[in-house]
This record gives sequence, structure tokens and C-alpha cells, in this order.
Amino acid sequence: FVLFFAIFASVAVTATQNSSKIQSVNGRDVVGWVEFVTLEEPGIIAKAKLDTGAKTSSIHAEDIEYFTRDGQQWVRFEFEKPKRPAKHGMPSVPRQKKMIEAPVKRMVKIKQHTVDFVQRPAVDLDLKIGEKTYKVEFTLTDRDSFIYPVLLGRRFLETALIVDPARIHITGAPQDLL
Repeated sequence: FVLFFAIFASVAVTATQNSSKIQSVNGRDVVGWVEFVTLEEPGIIAKAKLDTGAKTSSIHAEDIEYFTRDGQQWVRFEFEKPKRPAKHGMPSVPRQKKMIEAPVKRMVKIKQHTVDFVQRPAVDLDLKIGEKTYKVEFTLTDRDSFIYPVLLGRRFLETALIVDPARIHITGAPQDLL
């Protein structure tokens, strides 16, 4: 019994010490199915769901407006989310309201359960997860009815990250929240 307890205790200590290190497989970081993300240019910090069942990534967008800048189609949208309480040992996320502008990369057909397809604008935004920044193509949609304002889908995940479905917040909270 004493030997079992000693082995169990050393495994628990090792697991605790290693949990702060991000593992990498073939150059792709292993992350949880929920992680904090930062859109640095507009200064947004949000929780994202990393969903291998979704093909495309999407971001919460309200009041979407199209306009032309330098002969190219652009979009302006508002990202507004209420304060989120601290949960799972992570700090709370403050209320955020930001206006974002970006060139429209393309229009994407999204299959939905209620209708055959809807068209959404897609934009590229720089997204930071942990210590790495990625260029991610997001479709714009109102995600008010969802828990997470950012969804990262397979198109992004297949080349950037590996999702551990048993864990969350592997990368920790951004410094701005601590």
C-alpha cells in the first residue's frame, strides 16, 4: 500500500508539473477543445471552441456592413460580448465591444439545418493562441445563441493544432486577463 501511494503521488506531481507545458506533435501544438484566443489588432480576448466537426471557422459579428476601399470590397462589423465570469480556474473575460474592418476574402456557402445554404463573408484575421499567432479565415455570423463567440474549424485546425477533447485551457489565460 505504501509503495502504491508513493508511485501514485509521484505520478500526480509529474502530471501537475507537465500540465503547464504545451506539447507539440509534428510541429502542431496540442490544445484543449476550449482555449482563450486573442485578436490582437482590435484587442479582443475571447474563449474559442475548437470543433473538429465544423469545417469552417466563424466569429461573432453584428451589424455587418459592406463597403469599398481602394477598389476592394471590405466589411465592417461589431464584436460585442458581455462579461464572462471566472470558470474552471481561469479568470473572467471583461465585456468587450469593438468595431472591426477587414477586406472580404470570399463569400462562403454554409450548410445549415434549417435551410440548404446561407452565404457569409469570410475575412482573414490574426489570432493568437498561447504564444503563437495564426492567420485564420473566419466567416462572420451572429453567435449570440452560442456559448463561445469564436469557433475554430477543421480547415484551420488540420494544419495548425491538434485538439485534445479531454482537456480545456491548455494554453492558459492571456497576460491581459491575469
